[in-house]
Amino acid sequence: ITGQLQKQFASGLGLNLSYNYNRAESVNNGTSSRAISNWQYNENKDVNNPRLGTADFERRHRILAQVSYKFDYGLGASTFAFIYDGRSGTPYSWVYNGNANGDTRFDNDLVYVPASSSEVIMADDSPGSYADLDAFINDHPSLDDYRGEVVRRGTEREPWTNFLDFRFNQEFNTFGDQNLEFTLSMFNVLNFLNKEWGKREYVSNNSSRAWTLQEYDEATGKPVISFNPESAKEDNRLQTSDIGSRWQLQLGFKYSF
Repeated sequence: ITGQLQKQFASGLGLNLSYNYNRAESVNNGTSSRAISNWQYNENKDVNNPRLGTADFERRHRILAQVSYKFDYGLGASTFAFIYDGRSGTPYSWVYNGNANGDTRFDNDLVYVPASSSEVIMADDSPGSYADLDAFINDHPSLDDYRGEVVRRGTEREPWTNFLDFRFNQEFNTFGDQNLEFTLSMFNVLNFLNKEWGKREYVSNNSSRAWTLQEYDEATGKPVISFNPESAKEDNRLQTSDIGSRWQLQLGFKYSF
């Protein structure tokens, strides 16, 4: 669903604002060129019967805004424009560090979220206690909403991103309908103003290992898990895109005839 407001004034001022709401679901994102990879890397409960979940490509909310001004002086024109792009983070899934369903993979099994401490056994070498695990689950609705069941795919999201670009166009009329145009574009102006702004943060492979499944207890069948509160922190889950988070400058030249 998209809504847009747009107005071009005779003075040369141009305004454009749009909002997009998007929902996308899939049973397999199909991100690989090989069938075996699409099968192996599809986060699921049952590797041979994957459930419907939020697609990796969904951007739930997106806001685009542009403000421009054009000076037209007969022999040419100058245009200044700022473009804002704000969007929801990419979905990602909570998986075990461990092979929960016996498919030989240790990185694609969606976690079972315990409803209480009686459903799991904390490993003796676990850095954190069940209280730490419970607090972590409570802090994340993407886990807490699935107490007593296996979490769905794509329930968590990367942080919201804000990007601001600037563009300057200079046009010169030459002969007849021909014209010469120079452009200067700065991408990610926010990062130019402050190195902590305009960052693009992501979770590798659209999945995060919430906790470790070591084994199933032979006597009770309960999962034996370990949880590390430090590695579970968001700063340790997220990576920063090196190139995508930098400001960049682009110069252009075009002659139309």
